[in-house]
Amino acid sequence: MENDSTRQKIIDATIQCIGTYGIQAVTNRLIAKSANVNCAAINYHFGSKENLINEAMKCSLDNYLSEFFNASSGKGQATDSQAVLKRFLGDTLRDALSSQFFTKSYLYDSVVHNDYSGIFIEKLNNFLNRLYDHTGDKISEKNAEKAKMAIIQMISSIMFISLVPNFFKRFLNVDFKEPAIQKEYMEILMEHYCNPSTAKEN
Repeated sequence: MENDSTRQKIIDATIQCIGTYGIQAVTNRLIAKSANVNCAAINYHFGSKENLINEAMKCSLDNYLSEFFNASSGKGQATDSQAVLKRFLGDTLRDALSSQFFTKSYLYDSVVHNDYSGIFIEKLNNFLNRLYDHTGDKISEKNAEKAKMAIIQMISSIMFISLVPNFFKRFLNVDFKEPAIQKEYMEILMEHYCNPSTAKEN
C-alpha cells in the first residue's frame, strides 16, 4: 500500500510540475522535490522520466475524460446531446486556457516530432468516437462523415484558441481567458454547427 501511495504521489507531482513549468522544463529533481521523495524512488517506480511522464499524461487524460462522461450521465445532469457537446467544449476551452503548459504537452510529440503514435492521440480518437455516439445525431442525423467533420472542426477551434489565445489579438481585441468571452465563443460555435435551421439549409 505504501508503494502504491508513493507511486501516486509521484504521478500527482508530475502532473502539477508539467502544468506549472511545461513538459520540457520538468526534471526528476523537480518532480522529486514536489513529491517529497528522492530521485531513486522515481527510477524504482517508473524506470525513467519518460515512463513517468507518459504515465502522468495518461492518468491526467483518463481522469478528465472519465469525469466528463460520468458527469454527462450522472443524476440531475442534462443528457440532451447538444447540452453534452456544449458542456464538453466549454469545459475543455476553460481548462485548456488555464493550463496551457499541459495542453501544449499533450500535443508536443505530434507537433514537434510529427509522431502520432502517443497515448494522447489514441485516447483522443477513442474519446471522439464516444463523443460522436453522444452528439452526432444533433449535428447530422443522416450523414456520419459530416457529423464527424463538424466535431473535428469544433475541437480544432477550441484547441487552437487554447494554444495561442492571443493569435488574433490584432484582429479581435478580446481576452479569451475571460469567462464571458469564452461563453460568447461557445454560443457562436454551437449556433453554427447545431442550429436546426442551419442543418436544414445544408
